[in-house]
Amino acid sequence: MMVAAKADMEKQALEMKALMKDPVDVKKIEAKIDEIAMMKAGMQKKCLVHRLAVRALLTPEQKTKFDEMGCGGMMGEKGCMMGGMKEHGKKMNHGKNQKAEEEEKEEKKEEKK
Repeated sequence: MMVAAKADMEKQALEMKALMKDPVDVKKIEAKIDEIAMMKAGMQKKCLVHRLAVRALLTPEQKTKFDEMGCGGMMGEKGCMMGGMKEHGKKMNHGKNQKAEEEEKEEKKEEKK
């Protein structure tokens, strides 16, 4: 889904570039700026929903670390929207919860016996 959004943003950028050539129509350029801003806001909202969904899966300890990492994408920096979640996943043992980790440790101990 984000791939499609990125493609749309690239398309919008090309359309904006074309609008900047003579003869310049300020009204069309302003409308394109508004359209691009709406797309960016939509992506940031999706990022927020995703971030909150991920956070809801975490243990209290993981939530503390997750919150410390922040999300630059929410402020227009590289972050959720631009791949920052990949780093979050690496740091957070993404996809694992504390109970699953403890069970894995127990299984390894049992295998050694």
